[in-house]
Amino acid sequence: MLGAGTLYGAINTLVQKQWIRAASEDKDSRKKEYVITDLGKEVLHFEMARLEELLVIGKGELEDAPGGELEDAPEGAPGGALESELEGDLGG
Repeated sequence: MLGAGTLYGAINTLVQKQWIRAASEDKDSRKKEYVITDLGKEVLHFEMARLEELLVIGKGELEDAPGGELEDAPEGAPGGALESELEGDLGG
């Protein structure tokens, strides 16, 4: 689970970097909505390309390794160590 402090901190960071902005200036509303900025879209596209490149490199490494056939995880299989590590980083 993601704690409120973690979420608000992440939102504040995205606003400070000008990757998102408040959708409206209604300060009385408890509900706050945000939209991605043009700069945020540029950063998102760059990050997606970077991650795709890492996937290509990783898949190539696996295919070059002995017995390196890529297989789909069985249905319902947990994400393993990486998922646990990410959940730990997010306070889960």
